[in-house]
Amino acid sequence: MIQINVQNLKEISSLDPNSKNAYIVWMDADNQATKSLGQINSNTGWLTDKSKATFEAVSAVKPTKIMITSEDNAAVKTPGKMVIWTTSRF
Repeated sequence: MIQINVQNLKEISSLDPNSKNAYIVWMDADNQATKSLGQINSNTGWLTDKSKATFEAVSAVKPTKIMITSEDNAAVKTPGKMVIWTTSRF
């Protein structure tokens, strides 16, 4: 289980109102391509009380790094250049 608790996450439209539409969580693992774990939804139920959100995903392999990017759409296959948050390798 991969669980991320996020605080002070800005509404995605405030980053670039003309193009950024989704926060995407990505995972790196040894000998595997970077994989999308899913989208952090920024609807009223998730990002209330000072922009807090929780994200959970399941993976069959152990991650070596997790990151969050802002993307033009949720269906992207590779992470973009705007990294919002990342771990170091573990």
